[in-house]
Amino acid sequence: MTTVVKRLLIGALFAASISCGSSGGGGAGNSSGVPRSSTIASLTTTQSATLCDWEDAKQGGYGRTVTCTDGSTRTTDTNQAECIAGMGYAKTLCPTLTVADVEDCANAIGANLCEISTDPACANLAACLGY
Repeated sequence: MTTVVKRLLIGALFAASISCGSSGGGGAGNSSGVPRSSTIASLTTTQSATLCDWEDAKQGGYGRTVTCTDGSTRTTDTNQAECIAGMGYAKTLCPTLTVADVEDCANAIGANLCEISTDPACANLAACLGY
C-alpha cells in the first residue's frame, strides 16, 4: 500500500489527537450513530460523513498531528472532505471492515492512536491498514 493511500485510509478510519499518551474522547459519545453492522464499503456519503465527524471528534478534531514514541506519525484528516475521500479507499482495500470495528477501536484507545497496532480492539483495523 502506498504511503499516500495508507495516510488517507488511516486518516479516514482513524485520526489522532495532539498527545499520543492521552486518552479520552474529546466529547464524542461511544457511537457514531451509523449502524454498527454496516461495512465501510456499504456506507452512503452521508453515513461516511457522520462516521468521519464522530471519529475525528473522538480523536481531538480535524487537522491534528502526533508523533508516537516509536517515531511514527499519525494525523487526523484536514477536513471532512478528505476523510470521505479516504473512506473511498477503505471501501476497496478493506471491504469487510465494519463500523463496529472502527468504533470499538476508537473507544478502546481514545485519543491514543499510537496504540492502533497493539490494542486487541483494533485488530481488524490494524490488519486492514497493514500494521
